[in-house]
Amino acid sequence: MKQMLRSFLQRSLSPAVKPSVDRLDKKLAARLKHQDRQISRLSTQLKEMLRALRKLQRNSHDLPDATPSSARQEWEVAFPVELFAQTLLNPREVRSQLQEVARAQFGESADLGTNVRVRGPLDRRVPVPQDELLGDPAGELIASTTDELIEALRGFSLDLFTEHLGPHVGYDLAGYLRQTRIRVVAAVRELRRRGISSGRILDVGSLYGAFALPLQQLGYEVTVIDRYRDYPGLEMVVERLRKVGAHVVSTSRSDEVSILKSLGEFDVVMSMAVLEHIPHTPRQFLESLLSHVRKGGLLLLDTPNLVKYWNRVGVSRGRSVFMDIKSQYYAQVPFEGHHREYTGEELRWMLEQIGCSDIRVQHFESNIFQFEAIDRPQIECLLSIVQDPTQADTLLASALV
Repeated sequence: MKQMLRSFLQRSLSPAVKPSVDRLDKKLAARLKHQDRQISRLSTQLKEMLRALRKLQRNSHDLPDATPSSARQEWEVAFPVELFAQTLLNPREVRSQLQEVARAQFGESADLGTNVRVRGPLDRRVPVPQDELLGDPAGELIASTTDELIEALRGFSLDLFTEHLGPHVGYDLAGYLRQTRIRVVAAVRELRRRGISSGRILDVGSLYGAFALPLQQLGYEVTVIDRYRDYPGLEMVVERLRKVGAHVVSTSRSDEVSILKSLGEFDVVMSMAVLEHIPHTPRQFLESLLSHVRKGGLLLLDTPNLVKYWNRVGVSRGRSVFMDIKSQYYAQVPFEGHHREYTGEELRWMLEQIGCSDIRVQHFESNIFQFEAIDRPQIECLLSIVQDPTQADTLLASALV
């Protein structure tokens, strides 16, 4: 409209009047530009006031203590599939990244899991990025060692464990070993983060050798101890461990405590997926592990996370988080299933009680890693873990002695 008016005036007015019109046009343009700047400043101030108001409303004591989650989740951010691998191994870091994205888009009041929901591709299958986590030389060694172990254990019967785990025990051994790969990756990365690229490691409760086999081949001197004399079906595991150079200490239920006491000190003592099997108090077991770590050495543990996503889902549907009652009920004494699982804070607290320092507890997701691809139920699990990393299924703790 402004341009049309100017064109009309230029055609209609005499040359003597045109300079005055031009000056008027410039004044009008300057005034409009000034008004545009004022409107922009007012708009920015209004947005800041609205953000402050939302924050006040959220913090107000007049609000109910339990606001429905649907009322809190006002915004959404998309989950970048390229962060899938990092989410499995370090969900806390991914949450931090997406938190920054949310606050950049929606303001400082945005908070994942409170008023921001992570949106993902629920309507399609998503490949699990195994190559990304197993692509370096250590990962390739872990993958190949696991494949060989799965092949060696083909036909192995879990009936070996039914006496003390119960007649209903059963799991996909190959799937279990596939998902264990990410646990080994996490352990190797933590050792390297601590500056430990070599040295003597004691693996207490080594069972299938899923950790010891690759660690020995990565340059560590590994000693393993487990009840191999009580597990006559695992001779092929013992043979493989000895073949790669690991020192195997075979025990039974009756002498494992005394034999463990006779072992010396090590740079690293690790016990993976064992703590949850300890009955009564875990104190004596943890103190025993500690006694074999040299001064300045490292204690390394992993264990299932009590408050993982699938336990929360199970409880919400009226299911127990404990092992199948039928298995425990019919097991012979001593029952050797999971007596107690722990939270990350509980694990940290126990390590503090035995005098450890520089304690680091990580949450990561191992169950998903057994699959080639995941669909809606597992994707929903992954998105929940991004919003709240304490829902991941595995805890890894390392501490200096």
